[in-house]
Amino acid sequence: MHRPPGYADVLVHGCIGSDACDGTVEAFDTIAEYEAGNGITAATPATMTVSEEQLMKVAKAAACY
Repeated sequence: MHRPPGYADVLVHGCIGSDACDGTVEAFDTIAEYEAGNGITAATPATMTVSEEQLMKVAKAAACY
């Protein structure tokens, strides 16, 4: 059985109510589950202009992946 390669989402802010800038592991879980369910096997989360404190929360949550 042959499987097609997965797709890469090179810029994703979020989806279905979750955003990378939420800065939580739960948000990243939601994004990852959605992406995987749609054939995306690699994703690059993108942030918006937010405070340095919020960016650090995002980085810590992203580090879990």
